[in-house]
Amino acid sequence: MSVDVTSAATLRRYLSRGLRLGAFVSPEDTDVFARVSRRAALRTRVGVILDLGCGSGIPTIHACGRSHFGLGLDLSVEAVDLAGCNAAAERRDVAFVQTDFFQCKGNFSLIMSNPPYIPARTEEIDISLEVQGDGSAVLKNILGSYRGMTQDFVLHFASISNPLEIFRAAYESDLKLAYLELTIAPFGSYTSAPERLAYLLECREAKTAFFRGPTVGSDASSKYDQLLMTAHFSEMRSSHQAERSTVLENLEEILLSFQSHGINSAAAALRSSAVKQIVKMRVFRGSHSFKSSSRPR
Repeated sequence: MSVDVTSAATLRRYLSRGLRLGAFVSPEDTDVFARVSRRAALRTRVGVILDLGCGSGIPTIHACGRSHFGLGLDLSVEAVDLAGCNAAAERRDVAFVQTDFFQCKGNFSLIMSNPPYIPARTEEIDISLEVQGDGSAVLKNILGSYRGMTQDFVLHFASISNPLEIFRAAYESDLKLAYLELTIAPFGSYTSAPERLAYLLECREAKTAFFRGPTVGSDASSKYDQLLMTAHFSEMRSSHQAERSTVLENLEEILLSFQSHGINSAAAALRSSAVKQIVKMRVFRGSHSFKSSSRPR
């Protein structure tokens, strides 16, 4: 399997510390999800961090640091065993349990999740990666089921999984967007499979998926690119109510700019938007690295 320079560097960093990713998530997903979750944890009260679908456990461990206790849930026995080994390697106070996402109750300082989000048309799906429908179902269920147990969520999804619907669901749960990282990522072989790609193209036509594909006249084998989206949602105060429509409009403009004209156009849309202080965009292409001029609060 070939990986780009960024993936290889990220993977080496984890392996050098005795940690293992397993087959549960890519290095890019792990890196951005762990970083944004840790950023959010530092802004919350000390307590228990709950990770729904913990996979390798690396983001859970990183988010907890030395100040929080962590609890990771996953349906996979292999994932829970791997996460336990990683926690032992880091000597962190984190527990991992094999169970369903929605079998936990309590009061949490932060709930984080990188659940399945690839849209699927068929009933026979890979539950570790796919969700029937537009890809937003699990994330909306998490917001609906756990909203009364925390004031802060970090959710990792992609521009192919009806992201605007996820943001709307967060607003309906009285949450505001506190911070968002956008990272460009090519479709993997799983997402690029003909039957999945055909459905994603239908979703793009229906404006529930946003991704950049080959332009007219280009090689049909050209890669498709999506945006990984890692969002920190925090409890909304009454003073933030008026911001909701503006944030949604700005995010939609950024996604459409990316889909129609590429990452430079999306960056320009971000720089001129009202969300430029809470959104960061990252692009890694081999040795080329671009960061938007935006800075988080």
